[in-house]
Amino acid sequence: MKTQAVHDAWAAPEHILELRISINGQTYTATDVVSLTYDSGAMNGDAFALGSTYANSIKITFSHIVEGIELLNEVTPEIGIQLPDGSWDYTKLGVFVIDSEVNQDRNNSQTSLSATDRMVMMGSSYESKLTYPASLIDIITEVANIAGVKLNEADIARLPSIKVSAFPKGTTLRQVIGYVAQFTGGFATFDRDGLLDIRGLQDPNFVVSADNYVSKGLNKNETFYRIGGMQAEVTQSSKDDSGNDVNNTINLQAGSSAGSQIKLTNPAMTQDKLEDLYQQFRNINFYPYSLSWFADPSLEAGDWVTIEDNKGNEFKSPALGLTLTFGGGLTGSLKADTTVTASTNLFIRVNLIRK
Repeated sequence: MKTQAVHDAWAAPEHILELRISINGQTYTATDVVSLTYDSGAMNGDAFALGSTYANSIKITFSHIVEGIELLNEVTPEIGIQLPDGSWDYTKLGVFVIDSEVNQDRNNSQTSLSATDRMVMMGSSYESKLTYPASLIDIITEVANIAGVKLNEADIARLPSIKVSAFPKGTTLRQVIGYVAQFTGGFATFDRDGLLDIRGLQDPNFVVSADNYVSKGLNKNETFYRIGGMQAEVTQSSKDDSGNDVNNTINLQAGSSAGSQIKLTNPAMTQDKLEDLYQQFRNINFYPYSLSWFADPSLEAGDWVTIEDNKGNEFKSPALGLTLTFGGGLTGSLKADTTVTASTNLFIRVNLIRK
């Protein structure tokens, strides 16, 4: 949690910024970098994506040729701001792995790379050795052990004491952590320390005033996004009389089938658990929006944010999508671009994000 002094420094009309980017034991600063972009998300999409497993990513262009960078090298970027007393505060964006070609443009003396957090490395099959029904904590711990990643143990220890049935063969590690996140009413992510985490929407009391967003940078739909009901598609495996595997798909419904729906696919979901989730989310509401702003990197995807318009009115919505761009200064975008559905099942599409 950042201090108010840090937030005030980011909100000030003028500030001095710095970068620290660690790669393969070498640290690079703002003088080494032309640009850095950061992309993250949680539960974002046309529908409220409960149990999302978004892969956060960065792209960096260096101002010179950087030798010795290879695929799978870890990249740890931090953005720093100078405080009024002359000290510096740095915010880590995450721990990323270079997952595509490192491009060296020797004509322009630049090096560029892309890196993604370890979510993209969770594609192998989940071969569980647990006894089912199994607890969510045991399942996520086993997933982390199979993948060779570390857990945010403090957050994982607070997962609800729910036991679920086994997942079908061929289910990937990434799918499993998404299913676990659905049962908690949250989303799966690799946090800014590079730890596998299950989070819910959080409220850090973050405010973006009209002074901090780009002129005409706010687009807001004046229709609330409200939950009408929750649907789950459950595919269950069984044996027929000949001993062959047979898949049966059933559709569960909690709440009304009219209005905006949270749609889940989860082979371990039950009607009782779906009803519990619906009760948890039935009163959620927010205005879909997009916002271009002079960013503060301490805000994370999955945080609620209070936004002030240019007339002084305030509304609170979640930051379901977050991007940051550093090019000497720091700008960013926030969004929650869910589709609002009227109770009569007429669709009101929210097209807010400029391409």
